[in-house]
Amino acid sequence: MDYLLKPVDPERFERVLERAKERVGLRRERVPLPQPARFLKRLLVQKSGREIFLPVGRLDWAQSDRNYVILYAGAETYTVRETLENLVQQLDPDQFVRINRSELVNLDRVKEMHPWFHGERRIVLKDDRELTWTRRFRAASSRE
Repeated sequence: MDYLLKPVDPERFERVLERAKERVGLRRERVPLPQPARFLKRLLVQKSGREIFLPVGRLDWAQSDRNYVILYAGAETYTVRETLENLVQQLDPDQFVRINRSELVNLDRVKEMHPWFHGERRIVLKDDRELTWTRRFRAASSRE
């Protein structure tokens, strides 16, 4: 940007300092701000030979089945060709939590939790379905 030679003239020092401040300010303005994380709002699923968009807010919980995931939304179930790990990466972690190796749950659908054996928890959904939140996945979610 600039340099000063000794002996330094105080007026020259002030001008150089102001120029440096301006450049730093301009550089800060040009730095792109990080974009907020974008999570899925809908999942493309098949229903009766058609494809529909399922809002993720309707999803109660999901269960892995090898390279497929079974989605439970109220009385409806849908199967998508996806791994549970990949699905978890695309969903908002404030709303969806992986509770064990093969299941994730929408926290808005949890009615209550009960202590279970060895530090695990039984999750009771609003439709009274019970799922197990294992120690390993409880510890992983508390570190985030």
